[in-house]
Amino acid sequence: MTVSTSRPVVLVHGGFHGAWCWHKVVAQLRGYGREVYALDLSGAGGRVHLLTSRLTQEDRIADVVGFIESRELDEVVLCVHSAGGMMGAGVVDRIPERIHHAIFLDACVPRSGESLLDVIGNAEGVHDVYRQDAQENGDGWRLSASTLPPDLFGLEGEADQQLFLRRRTDDSLNIWSEPLTHGASFKTFTGRTYVRFEGMPMGFSSRIVETLEQDPTWETARWDTGHDAMLSHPSMVTELIQDVS
Repeated sequence: MTVSTSRPVVLVHGGFHGAWCWHKVVAQLRGYGREVYALDLSGAGGRVHLLTSRLTQEDRIADVVGFIESRELDEVVLCVHSAGGMMGAGVVDRIPERIHHAIFLDACVPRSGESLLDVIGNAEGVHDVYRQDAQENGDGWRLSASTLPPDLFGLEGEADQQLFLRRRTDDSLNIWSEPLTHGASFKTFTGRTYVRFEGMPMGFSSRIVETLEQDPTWETARWDTGHDAMLSHPSMVTELIQDVS
């Protein structure tokens, strides 16, 4: 296998996370000589001060598009996790000419017009839980990260659990409720891989991978990991990024 170390890697976190969740993968990729960037989306991680009721899904897509364009990155390997799949779809749709390959790790893959809540579905009353949390504890819009236990994400190691507890940040119900519109560029893009993490308790990624396994424009895989494999199984994520490069 020949790996092009010249292709930059851009890592995008999911909900309630930040760039911190990629620290092991970043270290491993840099060990291979890769140019790698882990982003904090607006309102998350180190940019949590930007979390407001006015923040939109499009703002976060613009974060990633703007980062790639401002640094004139080409042939990008874009790797997105969980709710970051919304950004992945939006970014590929906006700037497909700059993306070499897009990896969706246990991520949402929206059809045009769907929101995060639409993709996740309402199993076990998830929608009502989120809306009730925002109404009772977050001025009608803020989603609290403090209710999320580390084991929900498959984190068993003490260091990983403590990192999650220290660094998790709130999110916005408005972002989770906002539909995302994308066009033909995402639908026809062929450099795409989807990985379902079998330890994920919520079933949305299982439904997604079952559909994408029938779609020739997607490569698919199933891993026996929890939802935060970039922390619990970083070598698997690193090797996948190397493989698609």
